[in-house]
Amino acid sequence: MSGARSFKLFVGNLPWTVARREVSEYFSKFGTLRSASVVFNQETGMSKGYGFVEFAQKDGYSSAVAQDHHVLEGSKLTLGSFYSGRQSSSAAGNPANQEISQPL
Repeated sequence: MSGARSFKLFVGNLPWTVARREVSEYFSKFGTLRSASVVFNQETGMSKGYGFVEFAQKDGYSSAVAQDHHVLEGSKLTLGSFYSGRQSSSAAGNPANQEISQPL
C-alpha cells in the first residue's frame, strides 16, 4: 500500500533467549501488532539482539513510545523509530530498499 503510514519500531538490547513470540506478547499490550520479528544470525542461529515491531494503529505505537522504559527478561530495551523507503540506484550492489533506525 503506497502512502500508508508505518508504525514500526526498532527494538534493541533483546536478550538472546527472546524470540518473536515473546516480543509480540510484550508489545501487544500497547496495541494490535501488524508484525513482530527478531533478527537472527543465519550462520549461528543466535539472536543478533534486536528486532522490530509494527503496530496496526498509531495509538499502539504512541503508547509504546510514551512509556519511559521497557524491560524484557531482565534487559532494558532500547526503542528507535524506523523508516523504510525506496531508493533508486543503478550501481550494482546497492540495495533497493533503505532501512534506517534512529533512537527516540
